[in-house]
Amino acid sequence: MNLLIRKNIIVDKILLLLYSMCILFVTSTTMNRVTLYVLIPVMTVITLMRNYKVFFTNKYIYLYLFLLLWMFITTISAEDVTHSLRQMIRMVSCYVISVISFYIASRNRNYIWLYILMIICFILLLGSAYGSDGLVIAQDVNDREQFDNINANAFGYFLFYMSFAVIMLISIYKEGQVLFGIIAAILLIILSVYIALITASRQVLLIQIPFILLILFLIYFKSNSKNTILFIALFVIMLLYGLPIFNEYYSNSFLAERTETSITEDSRFFLIRKGLEEGVKHPILGLGPNNFVLKYDAYTHCSYTELFACSGIFALFLYLAIIYHFLKKNIYFYRKTKDKVIMLFIIFGVIFSFYNFFYVFVGNLWLMAFFYIIL
Repeated sequence: MNLLIRKNIIVDKILLLLYSMCILFVTSTTMNRVTLYVLIPVMTVITLMRNYKVFFTNKYIYLYLFLLLWMFITTISAEDVTHSLRQMIRMVSCYVISVISFYIASRNRNYIWLYILMIICFILLLGSAYGSDGLVIAQDVNDREQFDNINANAFGYFLFYMSFAVIMLISIYKEGQVLFGIIAAILLIILSVYIALITASRQVLLIQIPFILLILFLIYFKSNSKNTILFIALFVIMLLYGLPIFNEYYSNSFLAERTETSITEDSRFFLIRKGLEEGVKHPILGLGPNNFVLKYDAYTHCSYTELFACSGIFALFLYLAIIYHFLKKNIYFYRKTKDKVIMLFIIFGVIFSFYNFFYVFVGNLWLMAFFYIIL
């Protein structure tokens, strides 16, 4: 029995090592092919050998599997079936790496190492962008293209995952150390402001920073009236000293221009509206996976409308069911335990569901994989 346990531990470590290699290759187009065509298949075989049931028995996994199968069925409605099938290959990769992520996170406190890998992934993406053109504050739409390996908006979502990973690691190893948590939160806010400026991302400015402040308040200050006063004082000080500096860079940036643009004038609003219209016209099968982009030369920029437009109402329902069960589970455990760490997961789930209005997470390899780590 001891020999079997040792063997299983070694296999799990090999799996974690291969997964770490995938993260290290994230900024290289060539090595990403190695990830897709070599490492992911090898990890899939290992995971199946270790516990094949994980692909079918967990609620989050089988809902994702049903979503995948339904999307495959809806390819019959596609005007361009070949284009849909290419999308399905990407979706299968997303599903498999998500299941592998979920399995690794459930083994021997590996989730701690996976949180570290989230941070490493963000640092690598940041370094890659810096190596391309330098991380300059975006002055026009062309400056948003400085991120060769990643969409500028998606960069903000990796920042979101990285921030959650940092907060979780602090809650695990520095629980109760208020000063350490405050310093980390301030550094994350400064980084978030900088990322918002260089990517001209309104979501980072309007969601990421309140997300960090909310967690800071709930974890360190809510339970004590003196701490609440301290939090308010710190917040006021940050505004007094930070706003003039921020405004100096913000006023002439592309972010300011985008923020002043009416939502009805934003191309994203048009695409989301068209996604809804196409979903209403084709409520059962949709246009077929990835066929919205063929008709409008762009994605809907929203997970919900993309699924509705391309694969119908049932696909949208399955994706919402995954998010719903995640929130339901954590709300149940929080009511039962009043554990502040569980509150972190609830806040994460709410923000994640909101972010899906602004980007198509469901077809992104690592955005879905990281979500399944946190599940």
